[in-house]
Amino acid sequence: MTTEESTSVQTISNESINVKYITLEKGPKRQYNRKSKTDDKAKELMDKLLEEQELTRIKREQDEFDAQKKEVEEQESTRHIMEDIAQQKLKEQEKQEQQIEMDQILEKLIQGGGEVHPSNFSTYPQKLAFMIGCLFITK
Repeated sequence: MTTEESTSVQTISNESINVKYITLEKGPKRQYNRKSKTDDKAKELMDKLLEEQELTRIKREQDEFDAQKKEVEEQESTRHIMEDIAQQKLKEQEKQEQQIEMDQILEKLIQGGGEVHPSNFSTYPQKLAFMIGCLFITK
């Protein structure tokens, strides 16, 4: 030991120290964050499961939307068909009424009874038919 060190040790030893124990302070502990492969695999598996659940939910919502869209399209198609059928029935009924009216006019012309005039007809085609009929009768 050098003389300096020996004098400092002597001064310490000469002083009477009444200490029961001395606590030495340790520096901050070092923390290790180990990433294990199992943690990474578990995280990947959880992410994959969440993604599959999300895809399943999206597919289910898309299927529901498609079903609703198909139902609306079917209803619209049915409505158009019903309207077309109603229009056809109306046209057929109008044709039948015109035919009945024409039959009545022809019957009057054949019998020669009653006065028949174009203003008695409700539609232009009937008036035209009447006029053509009159032309044939007069010749």
